[in-house]
Amino acid sequence: MDPTPEDPQREIERLRRENEELKKRLGDSEPPKSATPSPPQQLSIPSTEFDNVEGRVPAVVNSSPIDQKVKLFRDLFKGREDVYAERWESEYSGKKGYSPACENKWDAIKKKEPRKYLPFTDQVILDHLSGAKTIGIYPLLKDNHCSFLACDFDGLGWRLDATAYMDICSRYGVPAYLERSRSGDGGHVWIFFSGSVKAETARQLGMRLLRQAMEVRAEMDLASKGSRVVPRQPAS
Repeated sequence: MDPTPEDPQREIERLRRENEELKKRLGDSEPPKSATPSPPQQLSIPSTEFDNVEGRVPAVVNSSPIDQKVKLFRDLFKGREDVYAERWESEYSGKKGYSPACENKWDAIKKKEPRKYLPFTDQVILDHLSGAKTIGIYPLLKDNHCSFLACDFDGLGWRLDATAYMDICSRYGVPAYLERSRSGDGGHVWIFFSGSVKAETARQLGMRLLRQAMEVRAEMDLASKGSRVVPRQPAS
């Protein structure tokens, strides 16, 4: 749970000063050429493999046909097709999370049988878009490749953290897109690739961008930087 400031007005003033300081750093503190960090493209991902969504996908609005919305979702969030995750929340403990969607979940637990995972279909996407269920996808393919990268920001300073990260992406010509998280207390920055890339390379890219953002905004939490980048680990 995020800490709650004892004095809201004082916290607002602190964040305002911090925001002004960040703007100065981003706008006025361009490092000299000799100190400029190596562009992310040198991580074996050619710049042509970054996907500029605005120039590639058609505009989709509320009134667009549902099949266009499903297609857009599939085009952007490419992951495993044989399994997806469903969000759950316990009425008793209040715990919540995501677990693989299974056909025989409880029977498998009781009888210790193998689980039968449900495939990621257009109907699943439709249910997600309509609010009937909340799903998650598995971005890491079985060959340890992925089609997008995400970085998670939360806590009181998440807006400034995400701003610094987005600025670094822009500096190196990496198209990035900010989405507010489900809770409203954080955000996700998405980077899409035009094709599948090695997950290890994609993660290196995310970590390098994050380190550069931390040089601009020293207040960013170092302890959790590794867990912020998705995908996190090799496929199983």
